[in-house]
Amino acid sequence: MKKILIVYSARIPSVELVLKIIYEFSKNGVVDITEKQVIDVRKKHIENADVILAIRPFEISSYGIIKASKQAGKEIIVYLDDDLLHLPHVYSSKLRKIFTVAMYKRNCMYLKKILSKCDVLWGSGNVLTDHYCKYVKNGRCVNTDVTIDISRRRPVSVRGEKVNILYTGSSNHYAQLNSFIIPAVNKLASKYENIILTCVGFRAEKIEKCNAELKCYPWFDSYDDYYKFILDQSFDIGVAPIEQTEFYRCKYYNKFVEYSLLGTVGIYTNDFPYKSIVIDKENGIMVDNTVEAWASGIEYAIIHEQECYNMVKKAQECCEQRFNIVTLMKSIEEKLPELFLLQEKEKCTKVRFCPHFVINYARKYANKFVKYHEKVKDKKSNILLVYTGVTSTTPIISSALAKVAERSNSCVVIKDSCMVARKDIIKSDVIVFSRGADPYMASIAKAAKQAERFCVLYLDDDLYAYNKGNDYGKALIDCLANCDVLWVSNPLLGERYKEYNNEIRCVVSKLYEEIKEVYPPSDYSDEVTILYAGSPAHRDVLQELIVPALNKLYEKNQHFKAVFAGLDTDSLKECKFPIDYIPWTNDGDKYRKRVAELNANIGLGVILDTEFGNCKLYNKWLEYTKLGVSGIYSDVTPYRLIVNDGINGLLTGNSSDEWANMIEKLIEDKALCASVIDNAQKQLKEEFIDNDIAKEITEIIPEFESYFAPNRRVRYKDNVWLGIAKTIWRRLRGYRL
Repeated sequence: MKKILIVYSARIPSVELVLKIIYEFSKNGVVDITEKQVIDVRKKHIENADVILAIRPFEISSYGIIKASKQAGKEIIVYLDDDLLHLPHVYSSKLRKIFTVAMYKRNCMYLKKILSKCDVLWGSGNVLTDHYCKYVKNGRCVNTDVTIDISRRRPVSVRGEKVNILYTGSSNHYAQLNSFIIPAVNKLASKYENIILTCVGFRAEKIEKCNAELKCYPWFDSYDDYYKFILDQSFDIGVAPIEQTEFYRCKYYNKFVEYSLLGTVGIYTNDFPYKSIVIDKENGIMVDNTVEAWASGIEYAIIHEQECYNMVKKAQECCEQRFNIVTLMKSIEEKLPELFLLQEKEKCTKVRFCPHFVINYARKYANKFVKYHEKVKDKKSNILLVYTGVTSTTPIISSALAKVAERSNSCVVIKDSCMVARKDIIKSDVIVFSRGADPYMASIAKAAKQAERFCVLYLDDDLYAYNKGNDYGKALIDCLANCDVLWVSNPLLGERYKEYNNEIRCVVSKLYEEIKEVYPPSDYSDEVTILYAGSPAHRDVLQELIVPALNKLYEKNQHFKAVFAGLDTDSLKECKFPIDYIPWTNDGDKYRKRVAELNANIGLGVILDTEFGNCKLYNKWLEYTKLGVSGIYSDVTPYRLIVNDGINGLLTGNSSDEWANMIEKLIEDKALCASVIDNAQKQLKEEFIDNDIAKEITEIIPEFESYFAPNRRVRYKDNVWLGIAKTIWRRLRGYRL
């Protein structure tokens, strides 16, 4: 059995692809593999090896390993998939440029020396090996395919309402993205308003303004994590622009394989490496590198859905025939016998190798320092949630953002607006304002916007209608003006507030309290219990609509008891029916426990048919369904979003007579009452309990995962002592906005 030592500088995707294939041979007992990062290689590792496989060796440490191995009579194989001697001068930061430029010429010299000592140069394509064969003095050059596992693939994507376009790449590809793809999409955005552009490996703040919906996700350090992520999504079109230079012509056509396996039609630059495998309009689309050509290619893919389907099928057939693991292994075995066959050689001499400890560790910590500086790996996105006073929204949005942070390894800080200090803004990348009708929030949003923080305003009520003409209403509009995203619970709310900032991106997502327990439906007894759960602010509506309705039913000898949760005793007047109260409390757990103990049968969800009322959410449907209570709801926009009349709830007009008739119907028809709650609880489980809310939120606001704020001066005056006094005052008054 041949012993192979595989060495590499970092476990980048190219390294992982090679390792996966070589490890397939080890499963069959053909080879014994040891893999090491170059800084971890020691003398014993070289001594135990028959052959050294160096993947992309490009530094003095790799040269030291190859030199010692060659002198000891080991076989040397070098794998290259990039033209490392002609790397483009594109850097993700000035600091990285300083380190790279300082070592680049010396690293090129070491690569040439390594190639002069290798027995085999293993390349990914003819263009690359043709360029490098002159440096291989006493060896030979071979090419084989090295691709991802084609067993993990999706069927051909089926188009939905949206056209999802995918572009994946590293920080070296912003030029192609901003030069070709963004302008091309912008040309099409007004004609095709359903375009979504997803960029994986990119940071939103470095991308030019996109007129279509844009989603950005950061670079994945693990190729498996990256491929799993894109495999879980559904894309219709994949774009792969490359610069038409010798460096890019030497690359491999990984994007063709990836997009084909994703069931996505690919659009590629009409040049090598894609000319080696893509046939235009047969298994992909080839375009010239102009904005007009890219726009034309994308539009062709949007319009010709059936033709694209056929192209993807042929591309997948090509991948199955050429890149299946059996074919790949057979090709490697035939072209690289040095990896597998034990040959009679002169006795190996003693290994003389001393690691470059100082250089290795200097390089290691320099890389860590650069990554920290770029805020890519060591820095996680910091989210600041700003709220005002005591509202039921705060714990709901806090819980949701905590799940987002857990999913994206971010950090969430939650603060009352009057306690936010300048340092909180400095430390933040994304700032979320809950409801926004507060002068403190308006000031924070202005300072955050000037410092290029990404700002999100969450609204679940039409607070401007409630505060129009006062300081809180003005503060809300000012806050909205400085936000990048308006996040709403009701699409009508989004349409209304777009009037005040027509450039803001509006997203809709249901946000609700975490459902930890669902109670079984209540049993009917001789006396039916009717429940209204809400805050004291709804007393007048109840007095006008519900009290007369219940009085009417009671006079008709209907037996029931009414419980009003959230209202103080004797809040309602002229009640002829049996009544009980559960006072309002800020202790949500205690309140829900008391309401659950009522064993109520019918729940009432009253919202007036006004501009303010129609912008609310269906929270009462969620609450009553969780409690096992059949609900009757006002026939207004929020409840129409969720209630299918007669199936998972009942809808009624907002008059006391209509409410009386509907309540009586549910009292007398026990079968209907049971059916309504059974259907509602089934829907609750399918759409809310089993729903991955963090995934849903990061899909509509990817900046939670990908936005990293630049280092900009924050101009915000804070007063800690005044903030503390204000917070105490708010809590004593039960301040709500």
